[in-house]
Amino acid sequence: NDEYLEPSDYRTTCPWKGEAHYYDVVVNGDRKEDTAWYYPDPSDEASEIKDHVAFYTSEVDVAE
Repeated sequence: NDEYLEPSDYRTTCPWKGEAHYYDVVVNGDRKEDTAWYYPDPSDEASEIKDHVAFYTSEVDVAE
């Protein structure tokens, strides 16, 4: 569910995965900046993570 994710301009680069794009997580007006990230175009070696979103669990509680 991406209703709580807002695109961020922040980017990082991993030498073997490629460029990560970030989201701010916003719930009930509480914004956690750059708390989730994904790889829209990972390297061939990391292709299985394409478009999967990861979270800093120290910043948010993730529940199904």
